[in-house]
Amino acid sequence: MTYTNQPSRHSASNEHAIRLLRPLALLLIVLLATACGQGELVSPHVPDMAPATAGWLSLTFLTPRADDGAVQLTVLGPAMDSLQLAGVAGVASSSAGVAHFLVTGRVAGGVLARFWVPDTRKVSQYVARVNEVAARGTYQLQDLSQGYGAMVTP
Repeated sequence: MTYTNQPSRHSASNEHAIRLLRPLALLLIVLLATACGQGELVSPHVPDMAPATAGWLSLTFLTPRADDGAVQLTVLGPAMDSLQLAGVAGVASSSAGVAHFLVTGRVAGGVLARFWVPDTRKVSQYVARVNEVAARGTYQLQDLSQGYGAMVTP
């Protein structure tokens, strides 16, 4: 058997194919980097390194009427603790990122409750919803589309 130092026809065709595919692969990498980087070649994500700021968030009730006698509200979001009603009669409970509030009596617009959270900077992750409102005295359900609302504020 005789060995020569010349490449075989098969390996020469492989080298030619690799030379043709290199620019295509480079172009594909650049396109992927641009797509992932929102138009920039490198778009590093820098996490917020500031420490969490634990504290109170408030549940604010918005009402178009002056005769509300009971309101049921829900807050959805990350961890919540130590639910407190703000000078109103009622009950509150929470479990697994859902807090329920039932306020009775002379219910007026404004802050009805507050709750403790591990990071007040994440206030936008909490969503408040008015479930039901009843009129004072008759407890007839009010029309929620008439301007009722709720929001979570720092």
